[in-house]
Amino acid sequence: MSFLSPAFLLGLPLVAIPVLIHFFSRKQRTPIRWGAMEFLLASATPRRRFMRLRDLLLLLLRIAIVLAIVGALAQPMITSTWMGSAGPRDVILIVDNSMSTARQLGGGDVFERELEEADKVIRQLKGTDMLRVLLASPAPEWLGDAPVAGGSSAARELADRLRQVKPNDGAADILESVQAALRAEPAGKNVSRFITVVTDGQAHGWRAETPGVWTAIRTLAKKAPVPAVIRIVVPEGTSGPVANLAVEKITAARSVVGVGQPVTLTASVKNTGTRPTAATSLAWSTHEESLGVSTVPALQPGVGTTVSLSQPFATPGLLDVTCRLASQDDLPPDNSAHYLLDVTRSVPILLVEGEPNADPDLSDSRYFLAALGYSADAQEAMPSASIFRPKLINYERLRTEELSAYQCIVLADVPRLPAEVAQKLVRYVNSGGGLWIALGEQTDVTAFNQAFFEQSAGLSALPLRQPVGDADDREKFVALTPPSTEHPATALLADTHRLDIDQVRIYRRHQFDASPGSAVTVLLRAEGGASVAIERDLGRGRVIVMAIPLGVAWSNLPLLHSYVVMVREWLWYLTEPGLVKRNLPAAEVLQVTEPIESSGSASLETPTGRLAQLFGQEEDGRLVFRYAKTQYPGEYQLTLSDAAQSAHPEKFMVGRDPEESNLTPLTQDQITALSAAGGMEFGGDPLFQPAVQKITAPPKALAMWLLMALIVLMAVEIAVAFWLAHRRRAATPGIAMEPGIRA
Repeated sequence: MSFLSPAFLLGLPLVAIPVLIHFFSRKQRTPIRWGAMEFLLASATPRRRFMRLRDLLLLLLRIAIVLAIVGALAQPMITSTWMGSAGPRDVILIVDNSMSTARQLGGGDVFERELEEADKVIRQLKGTDMLRVLLASPAPEWLGDAPVAGGSSAARELADRLRQVKPNDGAADILESVQAALRAEPAGKNVSRFITVVTDGQAHGWRAETPGVWTAIRTLAKKAPVPAVIRIVVPEGTSGPVANLAVEKITAARSVVGVGQPVTLTASVKNTGTRPTAATSLAWSTHEESLGVSTVPALQPGVGTTVSLSQPFATPGLLDVTCRLASQDDLPPDNSAHYLLDVTRSVPILLVEGEPNADPDLSDSRYFLAALGYSADAQEAMPSASIFRPKLINYERLRTEELSAYQCIVLADVPRLPAEVAQKLVRYVNSGGGLWIALGEQTDVTAFNQAFFEQSAGLSALPLRQPVGDADDREKFVALTPPSTEHPATALLADTHRLDIDQVRIYRRHQFDASPGSAVTVLLRAEGGASVAIERDLGRGRVIVMAIPLGVAWSNLPLLHSYVVMVREWLWYLTEPGLVKRNLPAAEVLQVTEPIESSGSASLETPTGRLAQLFGQEEDGRLVFRYAKTQYPGEYQLTLSDAAQSAHPEKFMVGRDPEESNLTPLTQDQITALSAAGGMEFGGDPLFQPAVQKITAPPKALAMWLLMALIVLMAVEIAVAFWLAHRRRAATPGIAMEPGIRA
């Protein structure tokens, strides 16, 4: 018991006043011995006992009145356990609405059974309990804005909203959801928190392979402002054999292709169920137009395969390529997949040449343009022209050229560049552009090191030394070693059975000064280990520095078939970071770069129909729009406004987590490990509270009850006093003195 005004307890000694009055009110008599009196006393003994009880009752009533007055002023607070009542509960329901809960089961789906379990918990709540619902997929999201009282109309509305929820294509992170529930503000003071996770029991999403991470839950629960009980509820009958054939994803060799150029689309298909699947077909389409049908072979559980389709597209634009399985299984949402393919007429690049060569046949730009399928002046395209559309300029025009209009810049043996031009190139690469520097006779080693290695924040990963070799002596040369098959820029070049990279002869080359311990990516090496081409990432872009020219002055590379492959593959590799990445895995940042003249704001529509306002950040002379909350799989549409205030949408596709199709449930060993690490309990009554964690209701004030008791006590005291006075008058007859007695 506690008191709000304990100072009034100093009045407790006032209890002695009724006691003192009781003792001092007794009359002090002088005894006179009278023989006949003993008969009268014998008859008065019972009456004297009654009078003592009467006086004691009055004494107790008056003491109780004084105590009630002092107690009411001190305002005592009594805990609920004294009165046999438990405290209010802060109930948080975490409902797993991930894609796996859409599994068909007995005429319905698993999610419907989860809703039944959640409804059982809601119906048990009392008016003093508070309820919240947290959806677990694809990221923790509160279904309501604030806690609602159990049994109220608000609780019924919340339950109705929960019944309207459907599984989405995302995956649930149960650990993050429980952490969000533990970090939530308590619904009141002196409450006990009950966190109930209603899930289908799928192992994915629990991080069961690393149960140690759940120790953070136990630590967080101990530090929480209120004690928490965490229980996991898995509906009965959800385990058993599963038939599921899933299209995990679609990939393409290039996300951007040219008009009329064939592109190979590959679908990854896997049997994620527990039963073998029969052979079936996979239909490809785009914009309701059929592209073809592929055959998927019969697969055993856990076995996957890839199915490809090669298709040219004659119309430019952004195409939504879809593939769908013909067969039906227990998990329909993963029977199809989408891929956004950008079909374009050209990708602009800028080719910068140095001083004109006296012999046009030795011009570096001539060979480079021929490899792309263009004439020597880049004005005419041949039938075999690539998607890359080059613009040829002299290095002196580089100062005034707007670089943001190009996906890649190629410096073909240019002389010394001014410092401001070098810095301009640095900004271009940082913003996502690609830069290819081909060195040659016009390269000034000292100027290169100063402009591209020292002062330009490392456009070149290594400094240069003076070149070696004699370009006029064709009898002395070094060959190239086959490059790595693992690097995307050299994977095709490494195939010496179909290409002739091993026939390259280098007569003269620049040397890279590699200090001991320096880490650099080497694309091409000469025999003996000397670097011929190196690369590095800078900001969002990439840079390749090549120690030989693009022409035949120092090597025979332009005369080989490998040269055409190298030019096109390296241009793809360099332009890739600057291209808009439209196909994203879940939770990857969505990003678009626009000219600085564009409007500084944009709106984004998510797969759920929600709108988000984005604001561009100026970086290296461009506006960059980013959105990080891409957990929901599906199509995102970003609407931008240009200088003329005309809106143009940009589409993006966020893919599903392939593991969400794996319906393998948690094993008993995993459940035991998770329970031990996180302090959770699988099964049992979701609202049962252990005695060691029991919290009672807040202390209750007794002042009102004491005031009511005071009134009753005073009424009783008055009634008793009135009754005693009346009894005294009735017991004592009146005496009248009459004349007639004579002496």
